[in-house]
Amino acid sequence: MRDSSENSNELEQKKFSFDSQSSSHRQSEARESVAEMVPAADRGDETAAECTLETRRCLPGAVLSTERQRRGLSVADIANQLFLTEKQIVALEADDYGSFPAPIFVTGYIRNYARQLGLPSDPLVELFNAQSATSVPDIERVSRTSKRMANRNASSLSPRLLIVAAVVILVPLVWWGMSLTTNESIAVDEMPAADGFSSVPPVMVVEEIVTPLQTAPARKVVEAVSDTAPVNVVKEKEPVVDAPPLAAFIADRAQAESFPDKMVLTFSAESWVEITDANDRRVMFDLGKAGQTRALSGTAPFKVLFGYSPAVEMTFNGEVFDQRSLARGNVAKFTLGNNSE
Repeated sequence: MRDSSENSNELEQKKFSFDSQSSSHRQSEARESVAEMVPAADRGDETAAECTLETRRCLPGAVLSTERQRRGLSVADIANQLFLTEKQIVALEADDYGSFPAPIFVTGYIRNYARQLGLPSDPLVELFNAQSATSVPDIERVSRTSKRMANRNASSLSPRLLIVAAVVILVPLVWWGMSLTTNESIAVDEMPAADGFSSVPPVMVVEEIVTPLQTAPARKVVEAVSDTAPVNVVKEKEPVVDAPPLAAFIADRAQAESFPDKMVLTFSAESWVEITDANDRRVMFDLGKAGQTRALSGTAPFKVLFGYSPAVEMTFNGEVFDQRSLARGNVAKFTLGNNSE
């Protein structure tokens, strides 16, 4: 059993080593791609070897910050162009992603920021994904080690626990069985002494009583059952089956059909989309992908944001709507519906 445990440890260590090597390989590829985007003047005479995770020169936020400063743009300029707050821009440039809800938001913001600066976005996103994946092997290894230790402790304790449990359960059962047997034997022994009569007379009495029970009372019982049977059947069938789920289904369907305004989005490239209707309901809050078509509905007016406006074609209530004319740079933010578009 010890040999199998040691073999399991060796296999887990090999798998962890392979996962670490794969993650390091992805990081090195992403760093090489990002290093090509960093201007030579910013790297200095020490070549691209300085572009490492330790120096933060090739993290996505550092590259974006360097390019922004090289173009003479302020944090406020980028925040206005991307419709983000200055705190969010500062967090992106510091590679501090703890304030963002989920990784998909970060990848969308990185893509839009890179496009705004004229940088290719894919290498930066790959570097972010590789950086985020570094902590996964450690977590998995700790989880597997904890499970193995728990199983080992359980296997070592289980024989003793079973013996104790068996003793605790069997002792009361044996005592109860012995006491029950003793009580029954006492009752059987006392019965003849208490009665003192033979069993023949009761048999004769029973034979005399059986004949009247099989005549008229039997008919009355049958008649009573036949009279009351229809009433019982009706009462058993009265309950209604599952009315609340049916009512909820009808209400949900009516609510879905009550949305009067429709829009269709067609994507030729990736674009982050945020759409809310008049009731502050999130109609879409996701990344649209190339070749994808999304049919949406809600109550106008809608608040719409396209992170990459050139990639989106849209229709509103069956008519083509040119949202690109409302874009500032590559980002479009506008209100649609109720003559406000």
